[in-house]
Amino acid sequence: MDLLPDIIGQSPGFLRTYELAKLVAPTNVNVLISGETGTGKDLFANAIHKNSKREGRPFIIINCAAEPDSLFESELFGHEKGAFTGAYAARVGKLKFADRGTLFLDEIGDMPLSMQSKILRAIDQKNFTPLGQNNPTSSDFRLICATNKNLTDYVANGSFREDLYYRINGIDIELPPLRSRKDDIPLFVEHFTKLACENNQLKEFLPEALIALQQYFWPGNIRQLKNVCERAVILSQADKIGLPDLPDDIVNFKSKAYLKAIKKQLKEWNEKYSLTLQDLDNSYIEVVYESNGRNKSKAAKALGMNRTTLGRRLEKLSLV
Repeated sequence: MDLLPDIIGQSPGFLRTYELAKLVAPTNVNVLISGETGTGKDLFANAIHKNSKREGRPFIIINCAAEPDSLFESELFGHEKGAFTGAYAARVGKLKFADRGTLFLDEIGDMPLSMQSKILRAIDQKNFTPLGQNNPTSSDFRLICATNKNLTDYVANGSFREDLYYRINGIDIELPPLRSRKDDIPLFVEHFTKLACENNQLKEFLPEALIALQQYFWPGNIRQLKNVCERAVILSQADKIGLPDLPDDIVNFKSKAYLKAIKKQLKEWNEKYSLTLQDLDNSYIEVVYESNGRNKSKAAKALGMNRTTLGRRLEKLSLV
C-alpha cells in the first residue's frame, strides 16, 4: 500500500514515520500528527484517510487556529434557526458531515479551552447536540488531529485538557523537519520543479544549487522549499537553475562543513553525471564565489588561490 504521491522521502527517519502511517491507516484509532509548520501534516492526514476503510467518505477539515471562538461551537456542532443572534437559518455542523468519514482537527493546540470539554464528550459518545436542539444526534467519525505545538507543555500549564490529550493521542506520528532530511531534498526539488514547469520545458537544478539547498536549515520546511523551487523556475532564464536563481539567504548560508560538503558532493555528482574535472573545478569556483557574497578576496582565501588568478578564472566563466 502506497500513500499519496505527494508524500516523498527515502531518509531513514522519514521511512519510519511513513511505515507507521501505513500501519495506522486501515484502523479506526485516533491519530495525532505532530511536527513543525510546513512538514506536511495535512498531507499525512489526507493520506491516512484515503488509505483507510473510510475512503470515499467525507474528509472534513477544521482549522482550530482560524475559527473565531464565538463561532467554533456552531461550526463544529451546527445550530437551529434562532439558536442565537444572527442564526437566521439552521446549519449542519461539520461533525455531522464527517459521519462515517474522518474529522481532521488541524492545529488542535489552538482550540479554545471552552470547546475542549465539548469535543471530548463528542469523541467519547459519538454524539452531540446542535445549538438550539434538545435531542443529541450521532456521528460515526474517525478523528485525526495535527499540531505544531508541544501539547504536553500545554497540558502542564493548564491550557490543554489532559483527558482530551490522551483521547486524541491514540497513535502519535511525529514528522521530522526538513533539515534532518537532507537526502530527501533532491527528490522534493525534482518533484516541485516538474510541477512548476507544467507544460513548459523542464528545468533542472545545477549541482551547486542543490548543494546550497541541502546545506540550508529550512525554518519553513517543505512548504518553504516548494516556494523556492517555484520562484527559481520563474526567475531562471535558461533550462539550468543555478545559484543566482536562489534567494540570497540560501546562497549566503554557510555551515561549518559547507565547503567540505561541496567537495564531497561534487565528487558524487561526478560519478553520477560523468562531469569532467574542468566542470567540477568550474562549479566549485562558482559556488565558493557565490557563497562568499561574490567577494573576490574572501573567495580567493577560501579557495587557497591568488586574488588575481581567481579574477581571471571568473572572467572566463562570465561571472564578473
